[in-house]
Amino acid sequence: MVALIGQLLSVHGAEKGAKSNVNIIERLFKKLDYVTKFSHRHFVAQRRDAPQSVLALFSLDGDPDVRDRIAGNPSTPKSVLIRLASDMRWSVRYRLADNPSTPKFVLTKLSKDANADVRHTVAMNLNTPKTILKKLSNDQDIGVSLQALHTLKELTDWR
Repeated sequence: MVALIGQLLSVHGAEKGAKSNVNIIERLFKKLDYVTKFSHRHFVAQRRDAPQSVLALFSLDGDPDVRDRIAGNPSTPKSVLIRLASDMRWSVRYRLADNPSTPKFVLTKLSKDANADVRHTVAMNLNTPKTILKKLSNDQDIGVSLQALHTLKELTDWR
């Protein structure tokens, strides 16, 4: 069934006028019994072309690995990314900090996370505001501090 979903999504994206097929794909997803099957939820959660309504639904999943994939998916709706910034599982916040679609104000919130790995990933994200990177360059964790300095230099050299 995973192969079938992949083929449907591939055909969906390749056809002209694919927007008209979004409702068809969403109905197919709802009819498939993937909601209760581990591998299908994980597969769909990381698909960039998965319907946003499905990504929003899966962001409430009890399985933190599904939420990890939703948090890292650049196609996840902004409202879901904002909510996931408060997820209890550090790995969800970690994946969120790595997502290029995460809003800057969410990266700012994550820069204060208790988990150094989350802060380190914020420091790696090129969308993190420079003011936040400057604050992270003084982080108590040396890895976070060095990464923030490296990203600041990269942004200065690149722009």
